[in-house]
Amino acid sequence: MPMKIKIINLREVQNEKGNILKILNKNEKYFKQFGEAYLSKVNKGSIKAWKKHKKTHLNLIVISGIIKFVIYNDKKNFFKNIILKDRNRKKIYIPAGLWFGFKGIGKNNIILSIASHAPNEKEILRKKTKEIKFNW
Repeated sequence: MPMKIKIINLREVQNEKGNILKILNKNEKYFKQFGEAYLSKVNKGSIKAWKKHKKTHLNLIVISGIIKFVIYNDKKNFFKNIILKDRNRKKIYIPAGLWFGFKGIGKNNIILSIASHAPNEKEILRKKTKEIKFNW
């Protein structure tokens, strides 16, 4: 399975009373379906890793702070590092089948996760941070 991670620019709509930042539209290529939206807080220096969804696709947006994302393709033994800041105005699309984790770099780190499926522990694989060797 090739790494199909995408970094996508968010579209900003100009408005004289305050601009609108478009997060996700059901007609986008990287929208599969809607299952759940939630916010994850990540303390500065904290690592939340590793998780792999069997069928859930994710769109991740840094709402506040700076986050280092690491995606791991265990089939190809390949890592992808991405650092996003709230002012980047980008999102990351992570398809099902890839390991991922993240580390809080800034202060007040918050990620908006939009998942294609509602939570189901049977479709999620987890490993402890040390189980996949990576220098955070």
